[in-house]
Amino acid sequence: MDTDRPIPWKMRFDLQVSESITGGRLVFVVKDPITLQYFSLTQHEYDLLSNMNGQLTTNDAYRQYNAGESFEEFTAELKEFLKKLVSQNLVVSTLPGYSQLVARRATAKTSQPAKLLARLNVITIRWRGLDPQSFLQWLDRWIGWIFRPSMLVLSLIFVFVAVLLASLHTSQVGLNSFDFSQIFTVQNIPVIIISMVLVKVLHEMAHGLACVHHGGECHELGVLLIAFFPLLYCDTTDSWRQNRWQRAQVAGAGIYVELMIASVCCLLWVASSPGILNLVFLNLMLICSINTLFVNGNPLLRYDGYYILSDLCDYPNLGPESRQLAGSWMRRVIFGPTAQDDDSLSAERLPLAVYGLASSLYRIVVLVMIVWAVHQFLKQYGLENLTFLVVAPMLIGLVVSLLSILTRKLRSLKGGVTPAQSIRPVLGTLTTVGILALLFLIPLPRSTNAPFVLEPGKCRPVYVTVPGRLTETFLSTEDLLSRDVQAGDLIVALVNEGLQLSLAQSEAQVRERENHLANLEKFRSTSKVANSTIPTIRNSLEAASDRLDTERLQQQRLRIESPIDGTYFPPRNTPKAQSTDRGVSTWSGCPLDKENDGAWVQEQTVLGWVGDQEDLRVVAYVPQAEMELIRVGNPVRIVSSSAPGTVCRGKVSEIGAEVVREVPRELIHNQYLIVEPRDGTYAPVETLYRVSIEIELGNPGALYSTGIVKIDGLKMSIADRLMRLLRQTFAWHAT
Repeated sequence: MDTDRPIPWKMRFDLQVSESITGGRLVFVVKDPITLQYFSLTQHEYDLLSNMNGQLTTNDAYRQYNAGESFEEFTAELKEFLKKLVSQNLVVSTLPGYSQLVARRATAKTSQPAKLLARLNVITIRWRGLDPQSFLQWLDRWIGWIFRPSMLVLSLIFVFVAVLLASLHTSQVGLNSFDFSQIFTVQNIPVIIISMVLVKVLHEMAHGLACVHHGGECHELGVLLIAFFPLLYCDTTDSWRQNRWQRAQVAGAGIYVELMIASVCCLLWVASSPGILNLVFLNLMLICSINTLFVNGNPLLRYDGYYILSDLCDYPNLGPESRQLAGSWMRRVIFGPTAQDDDSLSAERLPLAVYGLASSLYRIVVLVMIVWAVHQFLKQYGLENLTFLVVAPMLIGLVVSLLSILTRKLRSLKGGVTPAQSIRPVLGTLTTVGILALLFLIPLPRSTNAPFVLEPGKCRPVYVTVPGRLTETFLSTEDLLSRDVQAGDLIVALVNEGLQLSLAQSEAQVRERENHLANLEKFRSTSKVANSTIPTIRNSLEAASDRLDTERLQQQRLRIESPIDGTYFPPRNTPKAQSTDRGVSTWSGCPLDKENDGAWVQEQTVLGWVGDQEDLRVVAYVPQAEMELIRVGNPVRIVSSSAPGTVCRGKVSEIGAEVVREVPRELIHNQYLIVEPRDGTYAPVETLYRVSIEIELGNPGALYSTGIVKIDGLKMSIADRLMRLLRQTFAWHAT
């Protein structure tokens, strides 16, 4: 490189440059007006760029801009800086033919192969959408006053009033009284989707409006598809030309608008009557507020809250710098201080390290929650073992990363380190490994969730022993539920016409045989025929009498009474069936419903149960994979679907040994289990077992209520859970 020859590059004349204070130092933000890209240069770099006019030589640049470094070091840095400027298209060449080269590059970017390669990128697809600059400028002239400090204060007061009204309204009516399932119906889902799209458009427009209001430009409002998931975006990169307070306003404009929408929807929700619009207002209020506070406004995630904190703290690379500093602090704790990082953790930078550590831990928590959500989704279809395919690469990457850090550190101790200096890293490594191993081996509580049905436990059944017809006066289900019953109280008296006819015939046969036997007794002494016939007639009379006694007993059993004192509980509802070929009317619903008057009731039909509320039991349907963790006596928390805010207590009283072949209709109706038709019934897709639970505290609801139980099973360490996941995934069982 000839150091006396002019450098054949000069700064583009159309670049727009503005000054900004970033990280406590002066930086120059350079904007390319053609590509709308932005670049940040230090004062030293910008001075060198601004003096590049095609006549500046390397020797001149060294005399003016070297910082006490050798000429060779400066030359190497200058080459790298020129490569950076050329790649960013901030300079143009003074040599002939450069314009043709630029034209060929532009043509190559728009060629058919390049377009085809761009279309093949299905992971990230970007549609630039519209240029909203003119519209935002017009809008700023009309409503730009919303960014005034006084309006921001009034907006905070408005949000506070909305929160207060929502709290009062919720305490009066309770959120449990709202049926959220009514929102997600076929008719309402399009309304909700359109509402959410409008909210997100307003969110992104707010970013652009704030940027334009403070003198910036916004030329992109489009859609970004990441893994086919659509996301709206608004390019507000021009905000880097503004000061940090204005940048913070641009970053927080979306949160500001969503809070306003949530507040307005809150007032409309309080003022409106129950209905679809009332539910939509409630849905928008919850989504806008929860999404804003816990996602968009969370500074630990790289969303609006992060950029607000980054601008206010004047740290443009807050996330990477804080995590790097936190890593340095962790290495210092484990391996001991080194000469390179003795002053890296000053008191002023300690909050930055704490933020880096908190954001890293929070990312791990979010990742675990995502994996758990995927596991729960796959579990519904019996594919929960596929979660291992997601977890395994993460664990392998983590282990490889830790081993790599440890290997590099141990290699650095081989030379130039005294034995005394190497003790601290070894002890720190062993201590850290011991703490991690202890965390992996400590038994942690583990619970199992399963659907349940409230069924009769110690209650006495009331059932039919002799078939009959509900034709006489009987106590209906409503009558029985309205009072307590005593032992011997009549529940129902059935009528069996066939039994009545047979009873009359048996009575006639007995009278006939009695008369016949009496006549034979009169001629016994005078007639040998009569004397020989008497034993036969006597046996026939005994048989007829036995048959009559049996039929009278059956007649008595048509009168069904309560077996004990207590409360009547109706049986499960039975769907309406077709009439028999003989025209016999069958019953549906509960047998003792008034609508079943005249229906035929078969033998062994359960008419109900008699007992106390304490006699009911909770029967949970637990997957086979969770059965090894459940023992008799394990505590249980019970939450009924009819009272989701109430938690009852109980304990496991019995563990079933047989596989469930048929699922109760209540669980199917409430979509707690996935079933498939099998042999005229509905069988569960996965293998389930019944677990009976004794209620100790609380009332889980009426008979046949459904809900979810949380069974506190055996404690398991993280290592045990990983081994269990491996065994389930590969069907490997230890001998």
